Amino acid sequence: MRLLPVFITIAIISCHSHPPQEKPSEELLHNYSRQSDRTDPGDFASMYDGLPHSYDSLNRIIKCLLIHPLEARQQNMKMEELSYDGIAVNTEKLLELMVNQGHTELDCPVDAGNRLVLACFHHAMLLTSILRNQGIPVRMRAGFSRFYEKEYGIRFGHIICEVWDADKEKWILVDPDRGIVNMSENDFDYAYQAWDNIRKNKKQPGIYTSSISAGVKGIINLMILDASLILKEERVYWDLPGIVLQEIKQLEDLDTDMLSTLEQLSHFCSTPDVSFEELSEVYYGTKGFEPSGLDYESYFQMLMDTR
Repeated sequence: MRLLPVFITIAIISCHSHPPQEKPSEELLHNYSRQSDRTDPGDFASMYDGLPHSYDSLNRIIKCLLIHPLEARQQNMKMEELSYDGIAVNTEKLLELMVNQGHTELDCPVDAGNRLVLACFHHAMLLTSILRNQGIPVRMRAGFSRFYEKEYGIRFGHIICEVWDADKEKWILVDPDRGIVNMSENDFDYAYQAWDNIRKNKKQPGIYTSSISAGVKGIINLMILDASLILKEERVYWDLPGIVLQEIKQLEDLDTDMLSTLEQLSHFCSTPDVSFEELSEVYYGTKGFEPSGLDYESYFQMLMDTR
């Protein structure tokens, strides 16, 4: 794997912490408009027949069918009832769960108590599948939402969708979990932006938190996941990369080579439409970025053991 020297990488990042969008190639847009193994509805594709093309309408339908675990906890649902994530490993399995609960069509209204409890990853996965079925280029992205920042002082790990707006020739942010279209950049930090912020001491690492960890480890995890989503590998969020199963509490726990590699990963995630091949080289060529093979039950138990 080719690696840039650390000082060159840092210079690149310093110039491109919030890079302007570059128009992706037609080949790349076509790639994002095609289903992946993760988003293919399989035998349940007919459930998409007649769905609206409005992003607001699709978000409303998804929220009629799915509820995030945090919302479910607010309704006093027990933890053992929050176990659909590990079953809905892809969109076909998710749709099968819906059918088994009597939802043969994707529509509203649905009794709130009958919604599937699924994380933001699954909300984004379902919207991605629907839009690709309509021929619209879309990719999931990983980062940190800022909805709880004023109240709790944290930015929490989150998955949203980037949807290609052909009229404006730009990616727009759509958050099906929160029901937001044209999401403001002030409401979301991409994982690479979180990395940039802590590397430049703009933010304290602890402001960034996620299910596995606050701070450096959580940021690294979501940046590697983001690369997976950009490359359309779309690994499930609980199949953690090997590096985050190690003891990482601060940047000083990383050696120079890994810091250099993470700087490159950050840069290529910030310019994915012109750095797709370079991102692929770093992602697939770095020891520690590969999936650990962790299943959902083991992941959930790991979270329980650390509380």
